[in-house]
Amino acid sequence: SFYRNLHITNKVGAELNSTYKSKFGVTGFGIDMSKVFIVSNNLGNYNRFMTTVFVEQQIKLLDEKLDITPGFAVNYFSDFKFHFFPGIDIGYQLTDKIRTYANVGKTYRIPTYTDLNYFSPTSVGNPDLDPAFTDALDFGYLKRWNKLTFNTSLYVNRTTDSFQFVRKATGVEINDVEVIQSSPINLATEYRAGFEFTLNYSPYKWWKLNSN
Repeated sequence: SFYRNLHITNKVGAELNSTYKSKFGVTGFGIDMSKVFIVSNNLGNYNRFMTTVFVEQQIKLLDEKLDITPGFAVNYFSDFKFHFFPGIDIGYQLTDKIRTYANVGKTYRIPTYTDLNYFSPTSVGNPDLDPAFTDALDFGYLKRWNKLTFNTSLYVNRTTDSFQFVRKATGVEINDVEVIQSSPINLATEYRAGFEFTLNYSPYKWWKLNSN
């Protein structure tokens, strides 16, 4: 047997962003609103309204070599309510072509409709899933040459209520083989650390090569 999943998703939205310069630096702010509609023969028919409001303030010190940008965002989801996410970026321009930076902030993952409502003989959604929240710390280094840019960073993340799929026996057999069903749950706190880099080369304005 086989399952056929048909989904139609539509999204409508609008956003407004602006900046304001003063003796305190550059203030950025904005709002983003959208609504998503989904019609599915498997997931069902749902809609989700989302709003994000953000404010950030860039401050430059030490002859504008040091920039500090604290800020925050407030997110609203019609099915997951309000969440507050502060953060701060710090950068230092060592030379015209060398820059170091660090940032600390919070981010999140909202369950998708597939995570919440999907159903098949081997996989089932979990309507009781909560969002997963991540505390993120990142350190980076950027070096520029005439046509070459090198960027590397080290990151450490801590995620609470991370999504993990658990498997369980259903007691149902197909062709003498028991069906195992998987489902997502908010299982535990997860820690991740890593290192990444990107290398961009532009021999001409119309030709760019990159690797990571």
